[in-house]
Amino acid sequence: MIEAVRRGALLAGLLLAGCATPVKEAAGWARLEPYRGALTAQEWQRALDGRFAPHGAGQGYVEVLSNGSALAVKMSAENSPTYYYLPTRSPDAPRPAPPPGARYWRPLGELGPTTPGHPLAGLRVALDPGHLGGVWGKMEARSFSFNGDPPVQEGDLALRVAQLLKPQLESLGAQVSFVRDRPGPLTGENFAEVHPANWAETEAFLNREIHARAVRVNETLRPDLVLCLHLDAVDWPDPQKPALVDRPQHFHVMVNGSYLPAEVANEEQRLAMVERIASGAGDEELAVARAMAEGAAPIFGLPPSGYSSPIGIPLGGNGYVWGRNVLADRLYRCPVVFLEPYVANTVEGYARIQAGEYAGTRVFNGVARKNIFVEYGDAVVAGLVQYYGKR
Repeated sequence: MIEAVRRGALLAGLLLAGCATPVKEAAGWARLEPYRGALTAQEWQRALDGRFAPHGAGQGYVEVLSNGSALAVKMSAENSPTYYYLPTRSPDAPRPAPPPGARYWRPLGELGPTTPGHPLAGLRVALDPGHLGGVWGKMEARSFSFNGDPPVQEGDLALRVAQLLKPQLESLGAQVSFVRDRPGPLTGENFAEVHPANWAETEAFLNREIHARAVRVNETLRPDLVLCLHLDAVDWPDPQKPALVDRPQHFHVMVNGSYLPAEVANEEQRLAMVERIASGAGDEELAVARAMAEGAAPIFGLPPSGYSSPIGIPLGGNGYVWGRNVLADRLYRCPVVFLEPYVANTVEGYARIQAGEYAGTRVFNGVARKNIFVEYGDAVVAGLVQYYGKR
């Protein structure tokens, strides 16, 4: 995400990480009923400690009973709290399949076989170009340029990647949909009417937008996988005098994880975390993310990047895959993978973006490169084929 080049980056980071949720959703604990006996006590403990609630973040809110018979999840934080008990599975018993209708997405094993030339046959994938474009990009403070060049806006760049990527994926057998297919928001709000006067109003608007995307994903598109397409950036050395940074490009992949204590204490976030583990969406998205990193990294040719603890937690052992709790990867009730390649406000990143869509290759920093939009798409295709093409 181009967090470093917008107003109030710290506040925005807190919002995206889920520390503020202005749009209230009623927590529906009945969503967990289909997953009674889905995981063993050891599997629950490993998921919580190793990825979702590390460093004891779930203590007092989500804990395996001492006898290992159930996961106890606090449903409220009142003086007399109530608990939801999710029975565990015996280590000797196979994991049961969820009942029909429990989840709308399908894991790899339920997609059926591939067909010749169609390694993505049967896959329903939704492309979610991050943020917003056009006039909305400037409002998000995700817009910058130098020397009169066309502005660099993450929302517009990600949307263009998605537009080029869709026919590629369809030619390989996938069914492709867009979470966002235009510069403006899904909320339908008019820019002239919104025009936030301060950053708090902008945060509230962006929060409404992610909730609107979640409704579209969960109720209309119902995909097997959501790919959130982003571009990264680094802090300006001097925010008062922005200047391109002379440092290498990098790349990482992100899935849900690393909830902070204050986030686990939030009832809605706690439910979303437990459902992601219980439904298997967490395991599936991590498997996809690892394959995405393996397939995409050679095409990007970029070293890994990530986050400092406790905001993020490394997963997968190769430095490319990270767990982080952001609003979209929590609200979308299916496997969700974020891609964060390039560094838009570096000398090389800016030059590649300004070069636009050219044919063939051009040399940047001594390396012949396809245009950045095509290269991004090639990397996504390679990662998806790496995972879904081996059925």
